Amino acid sequence: MLAAIEIKSGLTSGKVAEAVRNGASLKRLLQPVRQPMIRVTRAGAVLYEPAPAGTPGDVFWKPFTAILGLRGDARPETLCKSFVDANLELDPVDRTNAFLVLDAFVAGWSSRSDGAVLQIYAEDAKALARFDLGKDSLLYFYAFLFDAIQTYEPPPLNLRGYVEASLLESDNLGQIIPVRG
Repeated sequence: MLAAIEIKSGLTSGKVAEAVRNGASLKRLLQPVRQPMIRVTRAGAVLYEPAPAGTPGDVFWKPFTAILGLRGDARPETLCKSFVDANLELDPVDRTNAFLVLDAFVAGWSSRSDGAVLQIYAEDAKALARFDLGKDSLLYFYAFLFDAIQTYEPPPLNLRGYVEASLLESDNLGQIIPVRG
């Protein structure tokens, strides 16, 4: 899996928080994967750059998740506050990466408190940056999504491990029958 996007016809604060929890539930089924990226700090911002050849990366990420609302049924400030509050309850690797209300705004994490530098993943985030781009919000979101897909290197496919993790999360293990030797 490279990405998962939850699409809602209308967004309220409650629906935003629920969508964040849904994305986190999906991410918790997967282990973070070492990426061929390194953390670099420039001008007070944490940036992620390709690791030099022969050097292992120092960044562990999970797939990209996002929320896409066809319309916002609350003020952008209210929706973004709900997005941030719900994400702050999570481990950074399980946080939702981006948030879009069609024809209104796109929001993503920033490693600077002024929101000047956007990053794909929530690690090292100090703020949520919202860009009120109107009709261009979807275009910016697509660029953000494709940047994430190009950057993320998924682990080898392990279907049994995925199913087992799902069973553990649901506490649906069935009966345990001891074996006598």
